[in-house]
Amino acid sequence: MKVIFIHGNGGCTADMNWYVSAEKRLQEKGFNTIRETLPDNDIAHEHIWIPYIRDTLGADQNSVLIGHSSGAIAALRYAEQYPITGSVLVSPYHTHLNLEDEKAGGWFDRPWN
Repeated sequence: MKVIFIHGNGGCTADMNWYVSAEKRLQEKGFNTIRETLPDNDIAHEHIWIPYIRDTLGADQNSVLIGHSSGAIAALRYAEQYPITGSVLVSPYHTHLNLEDEKAGGWFDRPWN
């Protein structure tokens, strides 16, 4: 099993917040981890992030996605389309919150499945 970290938008990177310490603890427990900054990290467009998570980070049925903020939204939308082992959602939300950047990402252009 591999654990993939998905950070938030607004210029967030994989080296911010609690991601590094969480990865270290998971690695100490023997988990394979992937923690890298996704492209388009200012807005986090769905049409860029979902293929990147699938094709570059290699998320598959043996993956756990740990998503924070817009990364949590990405983990949810990913799971709508592709099988994963599970997800950990940190600070998720279900609407664009009337924020222009959240609207621009495209994550909320359709109902949740």
